[in-house]
Amino acid sequence: MPANERLGYRPQLDGVRALAVSAVVLYHLYLPVGAGGWIGVDIFFVLSGFLITSLLIEEWGATGKISLRQFYARRALRLLPALAVLLAAVAVLSAVIHKEVSTEAIVTVALYIGNWPAALHGLDMGPLGQCWSLGVEEQFYIVFPILFALLLRRVSDWRKIATFIAAGIIGSWALCLVLSNDNYMRLYFGTDTRAASLLMGCLGAIAFKSGWLDKISGRALRVGALAAVAGLIGFTLAPLNISQYHWLALYFGVIDLGALVLVLGVLGQPAGAVGRVLARRPLVAIGRLSYGIYLWSFPIDHIVQARIHNRIPLTVVELVLTATMAIASYRIVERPFLRLKKRFNVPVPTAT
Repeated sequence: MPANERLGYRPQLDGVRALAVSAVVLYHLYLPVGAGGWIGVDIFFVLSGFLITSLLIEEWGATGKISLRQFYARRALRLLPALAVLLAAVAVLSAVIHKEVSTEAIVTVALYIGNWPAALHGLDMGPLGQCWSLGVEEQFYIVFPILFALLLRRVSDWRKIATFIAAGIIGSWALCLVLSNDNYMRLYFGTDTRAASLLMGCLGAIAFKSGWLDKISGRALRVGALAAVAGLIGFTLAPLNISQYHWLALYFGVIDLGALVLVLGVLGQPAGAVGRVLARRPLVAIGRLSYGIYLWSFPIDHIVQARIHNRIPLTVVELVLTATMAIASYRIVERPFLRLKKRFNVPVPTAT
């Protein structure tokens, strides 16, 4: 695929989002999915890095430049409205039911730095605990496009650009090892220690957009996607032991690599078994609602668990309420701003 040719909408990627958010929700329900939340977030990170880098490459190929104003406008329209509604709702509900949410939690989440209070001094974010990952992504979104644009201006060889990004991945993993004597919260919530996951997706976008994927056989891509999804599900169900912090870099690396192989596999071979399954309507629908599901599942969990103690009705109520709020968020809040977001898209050719 030429660098300036649009990736376009791929339903398989919504299926990947569905897998990721399902793992997170099951983890929040305290079901026997030892590493579900961790794996779901890592998949989101890898996919986010892949998509934003693909868009930046397309814009560069079509116009010879990257408009940071348009990029930040698209990100704000995608992420801010639904989060603003969540913050307002959590503040009001907390006041009504007398379940306090700290001012620091609300302010830091609103500023997209909510991961650092948790990383540095273990702040309990309460019903906003899931928003730490939004902070990591937004901080990455602020810095990466600037550095990537500077890199594109000075380097014309995709292999050299990929080498720079690979060096960033290794540096992030190395930092995990250096900080391995700290508690796991510093490693898990820090933007610097989690940047490798996003950069892994960026590296995958370069491989995809530069045509390197064409050198891999279709059979290898199909087998890779199948092995990746099986491995990710296996890791999701496996017991998680985080007492040995020096293993976290390796743990993150394995999950990130699996997520990347899955993304590239279903894009390179969309008609393969995994690609066909991920493109099915139920998974695509969940994927489209994944942002709302991610935002609302955790605060709903906090509210419901204080009132229902039987596992079965607790699970049913949480799932129904999460689905209801996610659908409302998508239709009432997200979709109107997504239409507005299109005004800031760069006109480039559509993939054929």
